[in-house]
Amino acid sequence: MVSGYCRVIDGNRILVCESDGNGGVDTGCKYPRCDFAPVCKLIQSALEQAASLWSPTGNG
Repeated sequence: MVSGYCRVIDGNRILVCESDGNGGVDTGCKYPRCDFAPVCKLIQSALEQAASLWSPTGNG
């Protein structure tokens, strides 16, 4: 789970990161179709956290 500023809702948002079952991440937001996806710090944090948790050397 990560929190931060979301430009789409113009406010703070919490993303719960779950596996989508295909090696990707389901965050509940519009990523990767969001207009702001290329510059979104919130999704970058979510993807980094998911990668560290689900990697072979991570805790998940």
